[in-house]
Amino acid sequence: MNRKIVYCLVLAVACVMAGIFWYTTHSTDRMLRNISRELGIDICGGEIVKSEDTHGGFHGDGHLLVSVKFTNDKVGKELASSKEWQAFPLDAAAQTLLYGREIEGGRVGPFVTDRDGNRLVPPVRNGYYWLRDRQPESENQIKRDGATNGLRNFTIVVYDKQENMLYYCKMDT
Repeated sequence: MNRKIVYCLVLAVACVMAGIFWYTTHSTDRMLRNISRELGIDICGGEIVKSEDTHGGFHGDGHLLVSVKFTNDKVGKELASSKEWQAFPLDAAAQTLLYGREIEGGRVGPFVTDRDGNRLVPPVRNGYYWLRDRQPESENQIKRDGATNGLRNFTIVVYDKQENMLYYCKMDT
């Protein structure tokens, strides 16, 4: 009788481990597919090296940061011919959101930060970026001159050509 219990326990643990492995593998694939669909490019060949989601609470405020590493510059070449993606340097709005900038009378931004005010995207010198304001049209707040008055919900993505890294940031406030 004792052997049967041990056998059942080992089998149960193996099933749980297999389930966890299956779930984590498929949730990673699903995340890459969803981001690919949103961006209009295929990033499924990359490997997620960091994923952080702080959404929660009553209003669902927070950020989703997904960092994806690629083994080559295939994605960079695809972005070079895309009309949706902009080549560096960043425009004033993207600069303000990602890294902040000096303005008359002080500094504005950055807005893509963790709860302690640390930037989520490291400095990138050469690459491409994609910015989407997800506010309703009547509340559109992102201006290409860098004004971010009342900014609430946006997605910004940066591709670093030197490191073959993509940083996907979805902010909800």
